[in-house]
Amino acid sequence: MSEEVELESMAVVPFESFSDWYGEDVVVTFETIAHNLWNCWRSQCVSMVGDTELVETEDGMYRLEGDTEREVDPGEFDGQKVAKPGVYRDKTREEGESDTETYTIIVSRSFLTPELCENYIEKLNKKYDRNFSLKIKEEQRSPVADLKRLKYRFEREDKEIADKLEDIIDNL
Repeated sequence: MSEEVELESMAVVPFESFSDWYGEDVVVTFETIAHNLWNCWRSQCVSMVGDTELVETEDGMYRLEGDTEREVDPGEFDGQKVAKPGVYRDKTREEGESDTETYTIIVSRSFLTPELCENYIEKLNKKYDRNFSLKIKEEQRSPVADLKRLKYRFEREDKEIADKLEDIIDNL
């Protein structure tokens, strides 16, 4: 077995509906079954129709301009194209243009937890002969992560509440 690779998430709350975990030359995406189903439905059934053009802005960025309308056609949905829960290798170093391997883990639940994600990493390690581990920061676990999410929401709305939440987080 290869040397251990620690995977880290940059997310404040990595245990919601999906999250990416990064390591040296590897990205592992965790996704709940509900999030996976929604993405499949959206990619198959939702489209933008109308006349648009790509326009360069003054700062060198690009944006779409024109008349568009969102069109939804549920009849386009093909349930056979929905990935089942499991561990998938999306790209190996040899197959891709970059040196990054990518994996997707679709969990058979509508939620993610640190323990559930660690169990699926073990499945990935066994299936693909890898040695990945999750480096979960204490502040990414509940209740600290949940309080941080609230704090960020209140920073825009009510600075006083955000400051109180920061004090609570610091004292945990």
